[in-house]
Amino acid sequence: MLKKWYIICLIFLFIPIISIFLKIFYFDYEISDVIPDKGYKLVLEIISHTDSPKSINISTFAPINNLKQRVLQEEGFSDAFNFRLQKEDNNRVMSWTADRIIGENKMRYTVKLKARAIKYVFLPDTPIDANYPPIMNKYLESSEMIQTRSEAIQKKAQKLTKNKHTLYDKIKAIHNFVIKKIKYVNFSGGLDAESTLQILEASCNGKSRLYVAMVRGLGVPARLVGGIILNRSPKKVTHQWVEIYLQGNWVPFCPTNNYFAELPNRYITLYYGDQVLFKYKSKIQLDYSYSFEKITIPKTGLSNKFKDLPINIFAIMENFEKFNISLNIFIYLLMLPLAAVILVILRNVFGLETFGTFLPILIASVLGGTGVILGILLFFAIIFLVYLGNLLLSKLEILYHPKMAILLSLVIAVMITVFYFGLLGKNYDVISLVFFPVAIMAITINRVTIIMEEDGVKRLFVMTFNTILVILISYYFINSIFLQLMMLSFPELISFFIGLNILIGRWSGFRLTEFIRFRGFFMRQQYDR
Repeated sequence: MLKKWYIICLIFLFIPIISIFLKIFYFDYEISDVIPDKGYKLVLEIISHTDSPKSINISTFAPINNLKQRVLQEEGFSDAFNFRLQKEDNNRVMSWTADRIIGENKMRYTVKLKARAIKYVFLPDTPIDANYPPIMNKYLESSEMIQTRSEAIQKKAQKLTKNKHTLYDKIKAIHNFVIKKIKYVNFSGGLDAESTLQILEASCNGKSRLYVAMVRGLGVPARLVGGIILNRSPKKVTHQWVEIYLQGNWVPFCPTNNYFAELPNRYITLYYGDQVLFKYKSKIQLDYSYSFEKITIPKTGLSNKFKDLPINIFAIMENFEKFNISLNIFIYLLMLPLAAVILVILRNVFGLETFGTFLPILIASVLGGTGVILGILLFFAIIFLVYLGNLLLSKLEILYHPKMAILLSLVIAVMITVFYFGLLGKNYDVISLVFFPVAIMAITINRVTIIMEEDGVKRLFVMTFNTILVILISYYFINSIFLQLMMLSFPELISFFIGLNILIGRWSGFRLTEFIRFRGFFMRQQYDR
């Protein structure tokens, strides 16, 4: 006869199995339906300052809709400025205007967009089109910064493409030259194409201008593209690359990061042409920064398609988007039961003791904001500060709770100091430490103090190592794209995790660490037999 706990465990384990079976074979449920699109939330923050009343007009560029990216939702905001968004040629220009304004004022633009990697098949036998439409003529012309008719540029292009018989080989030769022979340097200003060729070094805009000048010299339309690479946040540095008109398509090339007829999804287009990022006439002080976060964007219309499902996960996802709540929050909620199971296995089966029961999961969940390395270093620094503070405070013989308050104040004071110097040095990685929640710090301080007083420093060191190991493992599972997809597709797996926890909760055998600890004893027992 089965015991009650065993029956309850089987019920929780089989509920999701039956639900998943019905979804697939009765409701025609496909995992591809639930796969959300990956996108970004991009925020531009601008700060202007004037010492005397002035009329101000500040303009810059908003992301463009094209084959690589699509703008979903955007908003411009400022207490003191009027915001306007309009189309100018191929670009989308946003502007903030105000009459007779003084002091410091802030502007903010937020946009959610889908972005994907793009790659073109550039065939070696692609011919040069002899009959471009008239609109392409401006992309063949010489300009002040892109000197297509420069004698030096023409000679260099002829030398590079000599004995190259296909368009592919000619562009590849130009591409390799700009990549390998033009040294990248981070100039604050911009270099024209001719100067770049002369000194053989430039930033992304100089390299791109030279690239465009040489390609136009082949009789092929080419243009500059300006945008931002979403590789770190926040940032001020924007980027320029190149697009070449091939067989009716604008094909991307990046002569700085060596992308040939392709771009990754983190390249976001802000404008076409050789543009200035910000334009403003009044003499004002202007500061700005871009920040971003990866977001998950649910597909639309699926809540109606699967309205007969007992649990309509699509309706929940669409409501998150409707109320402007990041779907990432919902995904993290779904991943926490899985992370809890992993933690239970590591503690109850492997025997890894950590600070607190769920503290490693909480820390793993915030590493996306701080970064893995910086977050782990911060966690270790908190433990070290508490260790030093506890040694000093123990001599004062004060009560436990006042000691906790002092230690928390000490950690906060050190973090504020680090944050302040990060702002002064514009070290945005250090600034991201603000994402570390105070509640996690308070729990860590409490646990570290108890272990120091009750078990000693050696025990503290072992549990610190175990906790960091469990944090890293939990972080891997929480951020696994495959596991996130499975939880979004089948949220009823939470029931399976409950059953698994019941099963592990009945575990009464040795833990793995106990086998290692007492291996000598077990070996003697085996020998005696």
